[in-house]
Amino acid sequence: MKPADKERLVKARSDLVRSLDVLHVLPLLKRPDMYTPEDEKKIMSDPRRRERMILFLTIMERKSCETYQAFCEILESRFPHLFLLLSDWDDDGDNGHNTGYSNNARVDDEWASLHRSRDYLISQIDAAKIAPTLRSKQVLTAEQEQMILNDEKVTRRTETFLDFLEMKPPGTYATFLEVVGEIYPHVYLALTDDGDDDDW
Repeated sequence: MKPADKERLVKARSDLVRSLDVLHVLPLLKRPDMYTPEDEKKIMSDPRRRERMILFLTIMERKSCETYQAFCEILESRFPHLFLLLSDWDDDGDNGHNTGYSNNARVDDEWASLHRSRDYLISQIDAAKIAPTLRSKQVLTAEQEQMILNDEKVTRRTETFLDFLEMKPPGTYATFLEVVGEIYPHVYLALTDDGDDDDW
């Protein structure tokens, strides 16, 4: 990769990890000169979406310019708001283009807030206690609920749950807060800034 492209990838890393599932891009990059079967096996060995995406991007940094360009083309056609993070559109430009796209590219403030609170949420909640309710409210699919409940470790359950949640439409955030408030009122207060931020 060119140094400038690697710098763009590093700057966009947190947004890409939060907003993208490797399952949407890796199958399109499975070529001997891009992502090999060994790469795929290593990436997919972790069941957590976020960790898979982190490893995918780490491997990307060692790949050719052609691989990076192919990745950008996938984003441009399927995830244009993410593609803009890797283009010069993210810089201060003219014609008003930057203003028109930046809000979408940075994803929604609600999910950004959730992402910033990730470590706190992992330490405070057990996703097994809220997943069934969110499934009944159609926030989670049956498959996603089962993947969460199947993990015996509380922290990993919650990590998996947050990975799924961050991929959902913005409107589901209010439903998440409602359910959390019923079981973990102190977490609700922290997320809505109605509590004492110094506690976490």
